[in-house]
This record gives sequence, C-alpha cells and structure tokens, in this order.
Amino acid sequence: MIDATPTQKRLYEKLVWAGRQVIENNQDRINTMGVGWKNFLPAKWEREMGQVFTARTGIVIKQPGRAYRSPMNAPDETERAALVYFVKAARDDNRPRTTTEQWGKQAVYRHMEPIRLLSPCLPCHGKPKGALDLR
Repeated sequence: MIDATPTQKRLYEKLVWAGRQVIENNQDRINTMGVGWKNFLPAKWEREMGQVFTARTGIVIKQPGRAYRSPMNAPDETERAALVYFVKAARDDNRPRTTTEQWGKQAVYRHMEPIRLLSPCLPCHGKPKGALDLR
C-alpha cells in the first residue's frame, strides 16, 4: 500500500471491512464446536464479501468461471475472453487483464485476474471431474 493513492487506500480499507463483516455475520457458524464442515467455503466468503463491498462502494466483484455452478458466475463476453487468455497463459503469468467499456451511459473499468487452484483447493475442486464441489 506504500504506492497506493488515497482513493485506493480507502477502497482497500472498505474491502477489508467487507471481509471482516462477512466473518462477523457468520461467526456463530464458524464457532460451532464439534462440527468439522461448517458450509463456509472460501468462494462463499468471497461472494458475500463482494456483495457487502458492492453495497458500500458500487464496485462489483465477481467470480466468473468456465465451469460455474451459480448463474451469478456466468461469464460475459469480456470475462470469457479473459478466461480463455488465462487458461492459455503460462502458469506464472498472472498479470491482470484490464479494459474500459461502456455500460449504458457509464464508462466502466474492468480488472480481471486469475484465481489459480492450489493443492489446498483440490479436496473441493479436484477430481473426479464433474463431481459436485462441497457446499
């Protein structure tokens, strides 16, 4: 955050606040003793955090995917092109894709970067292909 502008710092603070708010909203579930699986996936946290952040800032955070389960994650044409790029890009090329588009009368800045699956992700998102993710 050293090189961040004051506006970027304020947005970052709101993003952190939104993440903490979602944890607070789900604290009873998280603190339930004796329950191993609490139905609180990282993707669920991100989706709820994005909704809280959007309500506070008007900035939309979305998780579009090639094999989405939630209709909220269906990619539009710009997102689909970014997904194709990220699939073809080298694993170490995580540079964001950015564009400015016109949505109605409003110019919208779009920033997209990949979320790469790591080994801790595979129990929910791994094989067998086509199996439902944990919910």
